[in-house]
Amino acid sequence: MFRPPTSEQPLKLNFNENNQGISPLAHEALLSALAEVHRYPDRPHAELTVALAEHHGVGPQQVTLGSGSSQIIHIIVGAVARRAQDAGQPTQVVMPVPTFDAGPQRRQRGGCRCRPYRSAAIWKPT
Repeated sequence: MFRPPTSEQPLKLNFNENNQGISPLAHEALLSALAEVHRYPDRPHAELTVALAEHHGVGPQQVTLGSGSSQIIHIIVGAVARRAQDAGQPTQVVMPVPTFDAGPQRRQRGGCRCRPYRSAAIWKPT
């Protein structure tokens, strides 16, 4: 059951929670998709990629899809590290502190050095 966020039970943005609940359009789309859940989707998600690119006025090669923010962070950090390593350059990631945990986890597996960056302008505890 949905309960609005409180100071004791805050809204967890990194868990993709929505304090408004599911939209009626999303609910309808989920129900119509149930008939196809036993099949794998179009692997590169071509139709969705093209539709998103057209909507945002960019090329399909500029659209990256993933299973949430953690996977996108892993993809970005991995791609940057691989490019630097392929060029024989040392790999380093500058991460704001505090940060979402997916970046440091991916960085450690990718062999990157992590340089924490703390700035009062970015984050202040309340």
